[in-house]
Amino acid sequence: MCATRKEGPGQAPPPLRVRDWLDNARGRNAFLDMLSLGLTSAGCEVGSAGPPWQKPDTDCDILLLHWLDSLFWDKKPKRIQAGRAFDLCRWILGLPKRVKLVWIVHNIEPHDVTPFQRALWKMLVRIVALRVDGILTLSPTTLDVVRAGIPALRRKPGLGVNHPAYPISVEAGARAEEVRRSTGVGPSDLLVGYAGMLRPYKGLESLAHAASGPDAPHLLIAGLGDRDYAAMLQAAGNPERMTIRRGRLDETEFDAVLTACDLVVAPFRRYLHSGSLVHALSAGRPVLTPASPFAAGLAADVGSDWVRTYDGELTAEVLDRALVALPEGKPDLSAFSPETVGGPLTEWLR
Repeated sequence: MCATRKEGPGQAPPPLRVRDWLDNARGRNAFLDMLSLGLTSAGCEVGSAGPPWQKPDTDCDILLLHWLDSLFWDKKPKRIQAGRAFDLCRWILGLPKRVKLVWIVHNIEPHDVTPFQRALWKMLVRIVALRVDGILTLSPTTLDVVRAGIPALRRKPGLGVNHPAYPISVEAGARAEEVRRSTGVGPSDLLVGYAGMLRPYKGLESLAHAASGPDAPHLLIAGLGDRDYAAMLQAAGNPERMTIRRGRLDETEFDAVLTACDLVVAPFRRYLHSGSLVHALSAGRPVLTPASPFAAGLAADVGSDWVRTYDGELTAEVLDRALVALPEGKPDLSAFSPETVGGPLTEWLR
């Protein structure tokens, strides 16, 4: 991508100064930490460009634009969302030319948005496309998906790298046993689970319904979400064999829920990337998810016994098939280590 600073004759290249932007709308997270670790291990100097919704610090070579759709994550009035959108456009177009802007495209479009928000999103994308120097996706299999889904980015330089694997808390194993006991699952019983945001676009009602039969596996759904949606999930499932833990999970609790499960299900209706799938694999748990380019890339790297997919609706039969001959041990995630991801990414950024 040709960052602008050059080394002198016989000198090593100076560290590439990379800043994350819109990285902390909900605070730092493990994904950002692992991506930073990968870049740092490759010799980059990594930091934040500053608080969200403020003009970014441009004392850097590369500005990594993260969750552009975070504009719509909270229920702010239209005037505030519009003001933030116009500020972003103004800041993006005003970036110094020496700063390379790279958009990490987490989603092709925001989830669960209103017509007003969709119009703002289209405007943001057009402005970003005017200034962006390159795009990054979190799988080699999704780069073409982004270019097809956002035509304004088709001619932009791009790279797809694997989503970095997550570190799993050393306490997760012991806490996982507590989680299993709290659901009433016996030592030989199967526990199917999901951990993450409880939102309609996640498709969790299909999981609750698929596990609602009298002989279905026990089901655990855990995460932060709307009370009414959680109640709808409870009504769709089998209350005798389903546990819903609604509330924020810290990192250890999240790891413990994943580790407690025999199979982690991500029945998302529509997704580009999924940190939830990578997180479950990092915890050594097989996953079930709709067929998608991202899932296909994961399966190609770690094996289809660890990444199980289905077409169409999630049904009891699909769930039953996925629980047959579950793999033992841990998947090989060497291709997802931060260091493995950071090297090629740094070379491309240069």
